[in-house]
Amino acid sequence: MIRQDAAMPVSRFCQLTGIPRRTYTRKLAGMRSGPVGKGPWPAPVVDAIEPVVAKYAADWPAWGHRKIHWLMAADGIAASASSVERAMRRRDLLQPIDYQGERRE
Repeated sequence: MIRQDAAMPVSRFCQLTGIPRRTYTRKLAGMRSGPVGKGPWPAPVVDAIEPVVAKYAADWPAWGHRKIHWLMAADGIAASASSVERAMRRRDLLQPIDYQGERRE
């Protein structure tokens, strides 16, 4: 007869379910710690170049992040094209996807 209040040992549970004890303890620790937080991550490069990107974008509103990046590189400001894009996206300065097609019509 099995007592209702008796807990099954972890080793027996792992043996019955066919999972390694290490896997069980790792999953248990993950569940006890709660959900893993996702972003927003710090972006010090984008924070630093955002005002400069906004100035360039205001001076040339029809240009996208690649040309703005090129201008900044020509002026000696080191930043990747993706960082320039992120800075423009933060301030909602990116053109719509079909902007060039609309402009040509």
